[in-house]
Amino acid sequence: MTSPKMDPGRAREARAQLIHMVHAGTMGHATTKRPRLRRTGVAVGSLVSVSVVAVMAQLNITAAQAHHTLQRLADISISNSDQKWPGKDEYLKIGRHTWGGHCVVDVETGAQECNSSARVSTFLYIPGDPDNEWVLEGDNEMFPQTNFIERAIDGQFGDTPGPDYQDMIDHATSGATLYAYVNATYSGASASRAESNFVRLTDALGSEQLPAEKRAMFYAALTHVSGVSIERGVKTHDGKVGIAIGRNELLRHGIRQEIIVSPDSGQVIGSRQISSTAIMGVGPNEIISSSTVDRSIVDAAP
Repeated sequence: MTSPKMDPGRAREARAQLIHMVHAGTMGHATTKRPRLRRTGVAVGSLVSVSVVAVMAQLNITAAQAHHTLQRLADISISNSDQKWPGKDEYLKIGRHTWGGHCVVDVETGAQECNSSARVSTFLYIPGDPDNEWVLEGDNEMFPQTNFIERAIDGQFGDTPGPDYQDMIDHATSGATLYAYVNATYSGASASRAESNFVRLTDALGSEQLPAEKRAMFYAALTHVSGVSIERGVKTHDGKVGIAIGRNELLRHGIRQEIIVSPDSGQVIGSRQISSTAIMGVGPNEIISSSTVDRSIVDAAP
């Protein structure tokens, strides 16, 4: 029996996936480009106010009440942030960590070995000084040969730009207008139009790109996406407790995709995929993949 080896082609793919993960806070989402970061005139990670989260916590978890909760999110001005922008000699460090779906292929036999407990992380360092380079570090427990450190001005890593949410932000004059734009620009990605709409809106919410005054419109737009519901008391992989905003996709045999929001700050702290039925060796209500997000101010980047 041969030991599993990493196919060089898959090594390149895994490395590309690490770069892709820099701001894809929801693993398994069908994005086709790596995220592109844009510095805005507001503090990074502008948050839902604590009063909004209190409203969410008081509601039962039904689709109708999820709609009401999201609308309440949209009705309350999102103008405060608990995330300070780094000083001139500091960096905002954003760590994104995922578990699940990591596999290695034996190049001789074609056999595939997967490890659901293996961690893949990216660490993005955004400088307080706009003239300094951004730094992106990849750390893959299962494929250490794909680990890397890259530097770029304004976060322009790689040869092609990743998702830029500016068009969505420009159309976010209301939740209905934003939803209409997202729905009309469906490209055929994901299992369905509704899943694509949910993915695009929640990926943006999980990014650092949204100005505070626009964030409410993204929550309002989610009220127009079919199948969205909310679950309280959800634990992230690292044990934090949050409120999950999710959706089941019937065309994916009921797999549920969620972003998880902190009940204290309203900040996106993770994501996960859950099976609603038994399929392909995964039991009902079993976590397929999950991610966590942490942010801090640091003095230096690698």
